[in-house]
This record gives sequence, C-alpha cells and structure tokens, in this order.
Amino acid sequence: MNRVDGSQDNELSPDRDKAVRLFTYLKDLCALRTTQVRDVATYDQVFWFRDLPRHKLCRCAVWHLTDALQPGPEQHSDMWMEVHKPTLKSPPELPDEVEPWIKDDDLADSSLSEPGFYEQIPLSAIQAEPGNI
Repeated sequence: MNRVDGSQDNELSPDRDKAVRLFTYLKDLCALRTTQVRDVATYDQVFWFRDLPRHKLCRCAVWHLTDALQPGPEQHSDMWMEVHKPTLKSPPELPDEVEPWIKDDDLADSSLSEPGFYEQIPLSAIQAEPGNI
C-alpha cells in the first residue's frame, strides 16, 4: 500500500473498502453454510490410514514412517495417500457352446475369480441362437 502521508494509514479507498466488505461478507456467508467438525466421532464414516490395504497400487505416507524400509525418493514426497487404478484384462472369448451357460453379469465382474453359470440354459438363450427358429 502506497502511503503519501500518515493520514492514509487507517483509511482505505472507497473501491478497496467495498471489496474488503464484499469478501468479508462472502467469507461469513460461507462460514454459515459450512459446519465445522471438531471431532471425528461426528462424521458418518471415517477411513483411517491404517485400514488402507497394503497393495502395490496403494501408497501412504504413514507407512514410510512405520516401516523399517530404506529411505527412498518416494518417501519424501508431499502426498499423503495415493491409489492407482488397476488395469484390468478383458475376459477370454467364450466358445459358442459355452456362452449360453455363463451369466453375463458375472462375466463383467472382475472381482470374481470365475463367472457364475446357469444350472439350465435359459429359454431366451436357446431361442437367440442362430438356426434354432
């Protein structure tokens, strides 16, 4: 702030005063709409770093403090937690004879070790096959 004489120390220009009052109002308005949480017990759900799965795609800054590993360059980064998205392989193509037996929803679910199958082939699968009209 440029000061020409001592009388302007406590005074703001009218435009600057309006801007300060506007931002003060917006800050106070935001504070009214935001609830301050002072205790984690009031949260609906809390996820602790110690509960983060130890997986090659997950990294946490806290692990480097508790693990007896040699210090590495990744231990001195500014990140607290990092989770990489896994690359999923597409399931193999099904033979035509097997396809009606496999549940389509289970085939798309990569969390399953193998897809589910029908005890009996659904009637819709039999009618959809070419040559069965």
